[in-house]
Amino acid sequence: MTDLMSPLQLSSSIDDLLGPSESRFFGSGYRRVGQRISRLSWDEEHQMLNAVAGVLYPVDWSVKQQAAKLAPHLSTIDALLFAAQLAEAALTARHGLTAGQRRAAWLRKVEIRAGAAPQEQGLTSFPVSAELKESPVAPQDAAALVSLVICRIGQMTVRCTVEHAAGTGAGAAVDDDMLGPVGQRPYGTGYRAYRQSMTDLRVDAHGLVPTVAGQVAVRPALGEAIGSDGLEGAYQPGMTLVDAFVIALQFGQVLLYELDSVARADSNTLWMRRTVLESSRPDRPAAVAAPVTAILDNAKIVQAQGADWRNADIVAETGGVRVLCSVTHKLPEHRTNPAAATQDPALLRAAA
Repeated sequence: MTDLMSPLQLSSSIDDLLGPSESRFFGSGYRRVGQRISRLSWDEEHQMLNAVAGVLYPVDWSVKQQAAKLAPHLSTIDALLFAAQLAEAALTARHGLTAGQRRAAWLRKVEIRAGAAPQEQGLTSFPVSAELKESPVAPQDAAALVSLVICRIGQMTVRCTVEHAAGTGAGAAVDDDMLGPVGQRPYGTGYRAYRQSMTDLRVDAHGLVPTVAGQVAVRPALGEAIGSDGLEGAYQPGMTLVDAFVIALQFGQVLLYELDSVARADSNTLWMRRTVLESSRPDRPAAVAAPVTAILDNAKIVQAQGADWRNADIVAETGGVRVLCSVTHKLPEHRTNPAAATQDPALLRAAA
């Protein structure tokens, strides 16, 4: 139930505010996208893993207006999944991580930066890479190492900070099957088993700080296998960084649409400029509903490309993962109570 007459909106679930999850990319559409990595090779001299990636989007990956079909593009979730797998493969090639050591490795921080424009062409085959760098971050486990892996995913750059064991010291053979079946790994396709429940929402989009709070739980769907191999496999079932991201983005969408009185059906694509995911621990149990709050920071309207655009930072913390996502979206020409815009001569950085 939503009280539209009050500045504070109350809603029993996220679907009441954004529509059925089946028609939304961050609701369920992201689970129907196919990702593939092939032709892996290791460059020992430059400490770099090279590969070819591809994505396949269903026609109805996100449904808004019946008459309009949205063009797919390389998304933040695609970049996160590719980077996690490439980082795991690169660290295995360099340090000789065993299967058990790969399961125990975990992502402490991931920073994703968009390219100068969204990547909509050549999605079925494009080059990707992962370069190993030293990290100044101290491990939580004194016997472990922390590595920085800089990944190039199409036009996006992803910096992964990974805590992992020292390994055997002998480099592992690199091939397309080195990480094992994708369905058995959380950052392969194992993440698809999880469903996010967002309930008891309280929305205040027009306060000093636009805020939404609610109860969040993440549980595997009945009958779906949980990936327990590969990166972070030892900590499943639990919240992955994919779960944390889609939770934060849906909370952020609620605030963005309410702030400018925009119905989701009339909204334009939400573009990511920069995303940072920071985890405080490897095990992130989330089956029991827990309170989560998200805010919009630095929210402003700018004029670019002859239109008004809403820029904002979505900030949330869920399951021990802090999410900061700088986003922008083009506002509809006709909307109620339009806010004043400032001129922004800079080109918008956009890559979903």
